[in-house]
Amino acid sequence: MKGIDRNRHGLSKRDAKFYSIIIAPEDKELEHIAGDKQKLKQFTREVMDTYAKSFSGKDGLSKNLTAADLNYFCKLEDHRYYKGSDKEVLKGLAKQGDKKPGSGHMHIHIIVGRKDKESKYKLSPTVNNKKIFHAEGFMLKSCYEFDRRFNYRGSGHDLEAHMEKRTGHRKDIDLYKHLKREPVIYQLPEKDPDRDKGMTLGLDW
Repeated sequence: MKGIDRNRHGLSKRDAKFYSIIIAPEDKELEHIAGDKQKLKQFTREVMDTYAKSFSGKDGLSKNLTAADLNYFCKLEDHRYYKGSDKEVLKGLAKQGDKKPGSGHMHIHIIVGRKDKESKYKLSPTVNNKKIFHAEGFMLKSCYEFDRRFNYRGSGHDLEAHMEKRTGHRKDIDLYKHLKREPVIYQLPEKDPDRDKGMTLGLDW
């Protein structure tokens, strides 16, 4: 809290002071990296580097930022907890705050300040200008990085499908197709019902 609150120079009372990002791999993705926390932590650092590099000026030119320029904090959690709106809670089968059963719940919460460390820039991923920050582009690049780094296939598939269905075209997706790589070693079984699922990389703002 202090790390965020001490870096608010130039922000008005109505300005957002920070944003929340959640990295939540699917079960198959966690299985592929063998639930390795260090791998997920390293991937998170790369996601934040991608986040920083995704910011540009109004002219569309990159601000040339990296993760080292950001004011951010992360927390890895091994469990998920029931919310009051979950059907299990509504049916009286579980209580709000109880741990959800099963494995595959490892995920990371990220809080990133609105200002960079030097308080030079206001960095808003909610800006309504894709030249300044393309939110879905950032998420796609992060998913493709997971595939590249861990020799996987399928992260980002659901996001691609959502973007194509929403817009009726693949123009935004094709902007990043050069980053999408096919794996060399690991392939999901052809009949695996989860083969087309992809990581949930949520931007909670």
